[in-house]
Amino acid sequence: MNHELSELAKRVEWLLKNVWEGVQVKMASDIGVTQSAISNIITGRQQPGRKFLAAVASNPAINSKWLISGDGEPLARPNSEPGRRALYVARTLFEGLPDDHGDCLGDMLEVPLRLYRPTRYWFEIPADCPLVSVSSLKIAVGDLMLFEPDQKGWPDSIKGHPCIIKDTDNRLTLTHVTDQQDGSVSISSSTDKSMDDSHDGKRFREFTFHDEVPSQKVRSQSVKAPIIAIGIFRMGGFTMA
Repeated sequence: MNHELSELAKRVEWLLKNVWEGVQVKMASDIGVTQSAISNIITGRQQPGRKFLAAVASNPAINSKWLISGDGEPLARPNSEPGRRALYVARTLFEGLPDDHGDCLGDMLEVPLRLYRPTRYWFEIPADCPLVSVSSLKIAVGDLMLFEPDQKGWPDSIKGHPCIIKDTDNRLTLTHVTDQQDGSVSISSSTDKSMDDSHDGKRFREFTFHDEVPSQKVRSQSVKAPIIAIGIFRMGGFTMA
């Protein structure tokens, strides 16, 4: 039975022919999928799934934007930064890892290799985000922020970092960490109050922002505000120490 290929599948087929010389086994080995998965896609029996596309886009030779949307050139520019990987852009806030929330994910965007972890995802700062009004953070509407939900990928000091919290009504909110002392973390709310979140003395890998520490003092209150994810990089802004 003949199956008509989708545009996504045609782009996968193009990459198979032009990057891997039509050798399915080699493509499968390079991107970490099964040969049968590739065969099913290029014969039209199966559509490329989110995880499959992420695996293909992880190859630094491939333009992930072209793979997802067809825009631009199929292959990355020769003078582009080497070792880049692609991560998904979230359409809405969610709790947990991106692999468990495929319905919340949209396009893919490259990230420098030093910042790549499969648990991370991009999120575009919306117009109603309270972080925009905090001048010391220098965050603007439309900025793309890289978030990390896995604590193993969090920085050693998260003071001054944007974060996503779950409030007492189980709503997810963008805010930022205003202070961190002795395992207690003060978190700014949209009303300029703060909420304490204890991490039980857990230590995180060293990673800091520059010039992002809030200057205003905030009040503390004993309200639990679980941190869902920490912002670790802003496109064109935050840098590693």
